[in-house]
Amino acid sequence: MKKVLNKIMEEISTILLLPIFFIMLIVLILQLPIDYIKYKKSRYYKDTREKYEIFEGRSYFFDFYEFVKENNLPIEFIRNKDDEFGEFGYFFYDKTLVIIDAWACYDQKKGVWGIDIGDEERDVYTFEEYVNLLINEFNKHEESNVCDKAMILLDEGEYEEYLNELKDNDTVILYNKDNLKEKLIESLNISI
Repeated sequence: MKKVLNKIMEEISTILLLPIFFIMLIVLILQLPIDYIKYKKSRYYKDTREKYEIFEGRSYFFDFYEFVKENNLPIEFIRNKDDEFGEFGYFFYDKTLVIIDAWACYDQKKGVWGIDIGDEERDVYTFEEYVNLLINEFNKHEESNVCDKAMILLDEGEYEEYLNELKDNDTVILYNKDNLKEKLIESLNISI
């Protein structure tokens, strides 16, 4: 009897999951050419001539690079040559690292805001610890102490309830899509 029930459950699961799989496959098949075309027409591709990687046109780094170039900001993109996937790099301006892919969270044990990087030994790095970690990583990458400051970009829309708690942090730039350029110019002291 258990074998029959297991067989029936397997059949039901297959019937339910198969359409979901096909829908995902169709979306993938439709999205890849769009992403590829977006990538090939991008400023990023024109500047770097790097080979297309799957869904590269949807990455934070790609979008931020395009934004920087469209707005003629003097922020430099430095590819991380140690990244085996070729998806990661650094944005850098006048000794300041611009961190665009961090997700802030509240560490209830410490009672502070910080960044969770999935480190099994630690729950959350405070903003200052995370910034120092990336500054050291960048300086090691560049084989020089060219960076002495870092700023973490956080989208206001993602943290609406916590803006008062986050706004006073010196390492955080809170922005929205309408004021990102102004916030970067102000926070990084860019003269245009």
